[in-house]
Amino acid sequence: MPKYVTLAALLLAATATAAHAQAQDPMYGTDMHVRAFTNGTPKGWTVGAPHLDIAAGYYDLSNDGTSENAAFFRAHLQMAIASPVIQVSSDIQFVPKFTKADPTASIVLQLAPIPATSAFYLSGGIGLITGHTSTGAAAGWVQAQLAYRTPIHVVTLFGQIGKSLNSGSGTELLIGVQHPLAPYKLHGLKS
Repeated sequence: MPKYVTLAALLLAATATAAHAQAQDPMYGTDMHVRAFTNGTPKGWTVGAPHLDIAAGYYDLSNDGTSENAAFFRAHLQMAIASPVIQVSSDIQFVPKFTKADPTASIVLQLAPIPATSAFYLSGGIGLITGHTSTGAAAGWVQAQLAYRTPIHVVTLFGQIGKSLNSGSGTELLIGVQHPLAPYKLHGLKS
């Protein structure tokens, strides 16, 4: 468990550092709100400013006609790579009913075709996920996400469907709410 606490602290520090740099960048103007999932332009960045969000909601695992469901909690890190369309996301996800104290961790390279300024977010990608093999090795993972960034205090509603490429794995569905962890409001300089 301590390695996950260390990872979460490092992700938080990276997000705060990038947010501070973004707040000092004249390109962002004033009254910039950070929203869940990557938003804003990565112009001038090789790697866009990271976004660290927290999420919770409903988890459903469907496998061979059976379905199991539970509550989930997750930390979600995401950033654009040189283009707003190409993104990398990483999740540390807890489903206490099934995994007890052991979370799953994933990393996904994804395409997000809708402009980042939209209230809607859509992405699909492929990557790796832990906790889906009997040996403890990472397995291949495909996922798709659809989200709506509400105008209410930067709360985002989202759905995600994913499947491990490990044989015999079921389809996972998440429906939840997501919110930027910190800071949710950045003040920049006008150009």
